[in-house]
Amino acid sequence: MPRIPSPSTSPCPTPPPESQALSGITLHIIDAKLDPKETGEMYTLAQSTGAKLSRVPQLASVLITRLTMRRRLERHVSWDVANTKHIVSPEWLRTCAQQNKLLPFSQFQTIKTAAGSRRGSLARTTMDTIQDSVSIGASRPDHKSSGDHEHPLSTHRHSPLFCPNQELCLELATLVKARFLEGEFNSELSYSRAIATVKAYPKKIEDTRDTRNLPYIGPKIQKLIEEYLKTGNIAEARKAAASERFQVLSLLTQVHGVGAAKAREHYAAGRRSLEDLRKFYRAKVEAGTHLGIAAALELHDELNTTIPREEVEAIANGVFGELSAVQLGCEYTICGGIYSIYFAGIKLIST
Repeated sequence: MPRIPSPSTSPCPTPPPESQALSGITLHIIDAKLDPKETGEMYTLAQSTGAKLSRVPQLASVLITRLTMRRRLERHVSWDVANTKHIVSPEWLRTCAQQNKLLPFSQFQTIKTAAGSRRGSLARTTMDTIQDSVSIGASRPDHKSSGDHEHPLSTHRHSPLFCPNQELCLELATLVKARFLEGEFNSELSYSRAIATVKAYPKKIEDTRDTRNLPYIGPKIQKLIEEYLKTGNIAEARKAAASERFQVLSLLTQVHGVGAAKAREHYAAGRRSLEDLRKFYRAKVEAGTHLGIAAALELHDELNTTIPREEVEAIANGVFGELSAVQLGCEYTICGGIYSIYFAGIKLIST
């Protein structure tokens, strides 16, 4: 599956290293509808312009997002909070960096808020942000003072869907899948924990010293990170993804009812394509067994075809229209679904 291109079509030059154009401004980046490259760019530009980054929208004065509808925004930030912030597109940050100065929010506003409608609101919002930061910070656990990305428990670390180190995570994810396919569960768990830690790291990793004290980043993972920083990839991951065995096992495990262990059995027996499996399970069906896997093979293409977001929204609108005719005042939210990440044409992650 081809990689989706970044929505950014005009690269932004990096501002001067000592730029403080956005000093005193606290940003919260909402990564919905941002691809990994653009998310990383936002974090980099924020740091290079002197802005502060907050993982908590309540502590920010400016929200950066591509969302343009209030209902979509409220899935990520409550309106009571969002209405007190300036909500702008990524182009605002790019242009501020390019011109090396703080620009008005109005021409980059994506969703109108009370904060964006009144003059001088940035100063007031910034002061409110500082006061909130002091009051909220006083009640936080000690580990927050050095960043929740250092917390040993994944449930206590904020992890965006796309992070500043997304490409590194994809390289490591290849190793996770390779270990899963080979039944090396302890190694699979170790790499998975390392990825969870890297995803929570709030800025782009530029030196192995950045991760030296992070949980689940041991000497072996450190060496892989060092290799990635030097070469832009991890040789072991590239070799695994290119191997026939990896690709065949990945294909076979896409069939409902065929796990990694069963896929290895088929591979060892010479069954290395979906057609090979169909022939094998047709014989089983004739004997009255494995009916489920045989049915999954017949429906394989259909089961692996996702429904476009637009179609889901159209269905939801139709159902909601019928519901509104029966009962007024109802609300709905589209939930669930599958998000897949591909690397070198191989599906690595589905959520």
